[in-house]
Amino acid sequence: MKYRDHIEDSDEEATDNIKFYKNIIPSKPQGDLIDNIHKKWFGSWSLLEQHHGYIQWLFPIREVGMNYSAQPLSKNESATFRSDKDIQKRLLESYKLMLDFYGLVLEDESTGELSRNPITYKERYQHLNYSSHNYLRITRILKNLGMCGMEHYKLTFLRHFVLEVFKNKQLKNIERSLISFWMPTLRRREELKFLDDLVESTSKGARLIKRDGPDGWGDERGQNWSTEVYPSPLVFDLENLPDCLTRSDVLTHPNDPFKNKRSL
Repeated sequence: MKYRDHIEDSDEEATDNIKFYKNIIPSKPQGDLIDNIHKKWFGSWSLLEQHHGYIQWLFPIREVGMNYSAQPLSKNESATFRSDKDIQKRLLESYKLMLDFYGLVLEDESTGELSRNPITYKERYQHLNYSSHNYLRITRILKNLGMCGMEHYKLTFLRHFVLEVFKNKQLKNIERSLISFWMPTLRRREELKFLDDLVESTSKGARLIKRDGPDGWGDERGQNWSTEVYPSPLVFDLENLPDCLTRSDVLTHPNDPFKNKRSL
């Protein structure tokens, strides 16, 4: 079946995403079962770059993507994703797979804090800096995390890239996507303001955020179930910031933790 629009909110029969995340059906086209993707595709950077049909399955969102064989995420499925422990575990593995693709390591599964992979990040950053279609992938990933119970991972992900762009002068080409599309996926306005202020302070005032002007509020129009704030294991207290939100620079992992897992 080809999907060309979002699923109606009342639809409880659209369950392809649940079946995929339950390891029952494979992704299409030229895909695989999700457990096989996690095991066999991890670190296969050329495959992950050139294959354009898997990302809609790993990170389904309300909007249809370029893969018309992938079903958009339904409201009913979103609730199941948030409540099903097996799906949550597999979604975390999907996130780790893509983090590795971008040269990153998930340091802390509770807070979502990231670090550079010391062996791979330079190559992967260079690739990301000149691979703009991955910016759309990241927007999709962040939207999915919010709808599927992992909203708390978004703030630490985004803070990492704010520091890389404006403090470390890395990944300059992602600046527009970071500010205008990735950061506005945050569902709590106070968290978005926290990052807007961080951009301005880290850039020493050279980059001022104008949300009601050219920087905007993202690419979503109007309020719907996918823009709501859903329960997440951790809600950061911005009045009492944890270490992961106060470090002066990004972390670098001491080694490549996936050296034996990655199939280059």
